Amino acid sequence: MRRITVGAFVSMDGVMQGPGGPSEDPTRGFKFGGWVTPYFDEVFGEEVDRLFREKCDLLLGRKTFEIFAAHWPYYDEAAPDGGIARLFNDITKYVVSRSGDVDTSWRGSVLLRDIAEVKRLREEARRRQEAVRGRLCPAQLQADRIASLEHRPGDRALRAARRHPGWRHGAGRAE
Repeated sequence: MRRITVGAFVSMDGVMQGPGGPSEDPTRGFKFGGWVTPYFDEVFGEEVDRLFREKCDLLLGRKTFEIFAAHWPYYDEAAPDGGIARLFNDITKYVVSRSGDVDTSWRGSVLLRDIAEVKRLREEARRRQEAVRGRLCPAQLQADRIASLEHRPGDRALRAARRHPGWRHGAGRAE
């Protein structure tokens, strides 16, 4: 049986949305995209590297998949931080989408149409599965399919989050 591990960037108030950049995910008026990037330091990088040290597949919801597919296939794998791009480009990416309206042309992408297909996938005896973030996580938690949660804020990001305007004003809180 596969092991599903959730690796997510989560703020202290439960925000998982748009950690990488200002325009990454402005859904529902979210204005604080890129909240993790300014605080990415060596310790933070080591934690991300640790999460992906063991070869895995990615299990992503449609929105996260679309964000990844718009970035990682075009990232320079020879760049100093190109290892994650190389990994993501070489492994299988499973994208869960009820509508099926997803471009799976990124090499190694496989469309799953519902949670039942995730259950079937989990029962296969293969390498570890990675569920990265988003609306897919609660459904997997509720179905008791998550083996572990890997919270990745980094100490520096936690301290800095308190200084973020959204923290004080409640903007961007998880619903």
